[in-house]
Amino acid sequence: MQAAVVLMRGASVAGKTKTKLNSHLKAEECAALDKAFLKDMNFKLLNLKKVAQNWSFF
Repeated sequence: MQAAVVLMRGASVAGKTKTKLNSHLKAEECAALDKAFLKDMNFKLLNLKKVAQNWSFF
């Protein structure tokens, strides 16, 4: 059996993502933080590719 990883998520849109942080950050900053989290997850998944034979990133 081979391991597989799939990551599905919506786009980082100002005013629509990380809204609980809006009291501390501007909407654009929340979206930038969300994009940073996505880039970090992408990096981790690319490194995981060495372990998992099949993976998808959407």
